[in-house]
Amino acid sequence: EGLTLVARRPDGDWVSLERTENIPALVGQTPIAFEIRTEGSVNHLNIRLMDEDGTLYNWQLADAEYKNYTRIVINPDHFRYVWGNDEKLQNVTSLKFVISKNSDGRGKIFIKNFRMEK
Repeated sequence: EGLTLVARRPDGDWVSLERTENIPALVGQTPIAFEIRTEGSVNHLNIRLMDEDGTLYNWQLADAEYKNYTRIVINPDHFRYVWGNDEKLQNVTSLKFVISKNSDGRGKIFIKNFRMEK
């Protein structure tokens, strides 16, 4: 049930999970919502979106530490332009979760009920 991201790479700085197929349309003002819980060491969670023209956008939850499931809602305007063709987020073709270490790189991030809000 849900999506579990496990960062177990004390020898590395980050781990990621990417989805490029069957991504619901994310255009205009469609927020993303999910519930998050963590165990172990504190890590950073980034959600990266790439749109059809190859432009990259990022949202970061620094020092993610949630002992109980907590609901997070991210509006499209919370994503920051990183690089690419233009600064307008349109027709997402790639959704990537990136966990980067804060201290020793050990820890777990659990995500459930990931969805596009209406």
